[in-house]
Amino acid sequence: MAKSTPIQRIEFAEKICNRDLSGYILYSKESAWIWVGESKIESIGLAHFPNFTMLVDGDNTQREFIKSTTLRLTKMSNFTQVFFTTDIECEEGMFWKVLNEKMLEKMNALNTE
Repeated sequence: MAKSTPIQRIEFAEKICNRDLSGYILYSKESAWIWVGESKIESIGLAHFPNFTMLVDGDNTQREFIKSTTLRLTKMSNFTQVFFTTDIECEEGMFWKVLNEKMLEKMNALNTE
């Protein structure tokens, strides 16, 4: 019988580029499900590096930012699979770079043993 890994959760609040964001990370040994945003889920991206797919693609135009953030988080963290969800509508590359760095810090600090 396979040993199950418990799912854990952390919540956080961040101010990035004058935006008040909140979120949480649900995680187990190999997977993380991240929500960060201002109010509601608009888009969902799934990555198992180097592959990526949009599970939900809302009307916003941030698809490429969500794709690159999800792929980077998967490539640079200890997780083999990352779900990233957000309602953020922002066309500024610097915002997404800072958000990616903050999320990566949080993910790398998680104890997945």
